[in-house]
Amino acid sequence: MTSSAEPTKTGGPAAARRDATRAPRRIPVADDCVARAVRAATAAVLMLAASLLPACGDSKSNEPEATDLEVPERASILFVLIDTLRADHTSLVGHVLGRSTTPFLEELAEHSIVFDRAYSAASWTRPSVASIFTSRLPSGHGCEQRQDVLSPDVTTLAEALQADGFTTSGVLTNGNVLGKWGFDQGFDIFEHVKDFPRHAYADAKKLRQPVIAAVDALRLDDPWFLYLHYVDPHDPYMQHDETDFDPHTTSTVDGSMASLEPYRWARPSDVDAERFIELYDGDILWIDGELRRLFARLDERGVLEHAWVVITSDHGEGLWDHRIQAHGQEVFEHQIHVPLLVRPPGGLAEGRRIEQPISLIDVAPTLLELVHAPVPGDFEGRSWAGALLHGAAPPARPVVVVEHVDNTDMLAIIDGTDKLIVDGDPKTGGKRLYDLVSNPRERPEQALDVLKERSSRAAGLERQLMEIVRESAAGRPAKVTGEASDDERAQLEALGYVQGKDGDGANAPHPSGAVGASGDEGDGDGLR
Repeated sequence: MTSSAEPTKTGGPAAARRDATRAPRRIPVADDCVARAVRAATAAVLMLAASLLPACGDSKSNEPEATDLEVPERASILFVLIDTLRADHTSLVGHVLGRSTTPFLEELAEHSIVFDRAYSAASWTRPSVASIFTSRLPSGHGCEQRQDVLSPDVTTLAEALQADGFTTSGVLTNGNVLGKWGFDQGFDIFEHVKDFPRHAYADAKKLRQPVIAAVDALRLDDPWFLYLHYVDPHDPYMQHDETDFDPHTTSTVDGSMASLEPYRWARPSDVDAERFIELYDGDILWIDGELRRLFARLDERGVLEHAWVVITSDHGEGLWDHRIQAHGQEVFEHQIHVPLLVRPPGGLAEGRRIEQPISLIDVAPTLLELVHAPVPGDFEGRSWAGALLHGAAPPARPVVVVEHVDNTDMLAIIDGTDKLIVDGDPKTGGKRLYDLVSNPRERPEQALDVLKERSSRAAGLERQLMEIVRESAAGRPAKVTGEASDDERAQLEALGYVQGKDGDGANAPHPSGAVGASGDEGDGDGLR
């Protein structure tokens, strides 16, 4: 079966839902004039103070000195999301095994701003992408469970841009973010490209023509927003000869769902685990090459000279570092630490790195401020535009992660190098405080068990965490649910998102008692 595309326009499912529930509304906007004035004044003071300080030869900062960026006031936005891209399996951030998996992204980084510690708001696609688009935590937008629909009562990035005169287009191949789940809100064109039932998703090569067609349909002299959602390297892992890290392996497993199924919750033998990870890394290298080809064609069309480029992911992948192969139902670093690269129009003369943690809910308000569009008043995230444009201090706020799906209820807060994980299960719930410097792989036995040992630091983080989640939930819209068709359900099942198919499955066992990365049995508190 050949790949097919199903474009939907503004009059699609999301528009029908909006029309049925309310009249067209004006997007609520924060007091942008005051906010921008404060940010500009703050940036000016910081820059003046920095200019008066004597040069210090013993500075410990290895970040290039930030200077004011000169960018077009009415630039466009190219937003590229690579599904299931774990940060420490990219050579852009630093591959845990030393492999070169993202050479093109590294080249792009030479003229971009790279956030070394970017975090998704959840560890599976639907709530995570909803958080990116709405600038709300999952507790605030309410799209958390398998049947949840993104409410028409929340404002999306696409809606905010559309209201400000942008043409908005999306090309995607993940069934979790279809229009029927509310993700077409604010898009003039929203195209779902399928290659099912031959494959679980259309790979990046099959997306080439639809993406270029979407670009060619744009009026480049007018502002536009283009959202591209690639599913490689999501499982099933594809084997590509040209990017196979060990073509002579002795393992007999492949990356198919049938091959992975016995090992969703239990690590296979070392040789088989290595093979699965090689296939995952090969998929990353393969899509990196596809992006190189795409960007070459975009450069030929002059697209990159007038657009902000964002490349990120919605979540990572377990790879048995703690207990599961896939993703969802965990809030460890390998599940939520994702790459984030931002390239200004035309690129920087020299790349920059930002080491402070950033939540992906901050991306939407940042982009809106960068293109001088009003920021909706119901956004929870904060803009980093001042940090990007002027080197101003970034927002001082911890990162919060909310994972509430199936039988999992987990929260995490990251402040500097401290991370508190709270498991809300009433039977197996636990709380552990991790030091991400001394314990970067989050070994439970090296963390502080807060239920057994008091910690003022952990108590303070927990109070802050609960306050942020409560404030977020206070603005939560009424729940909207939907039902997948038989065909849509089959596609989601092929990606492991339906009952019992992987760590995302509704019938998956609870984290307690699972086997950890070190091979030790879990201690029953659900935090392994």
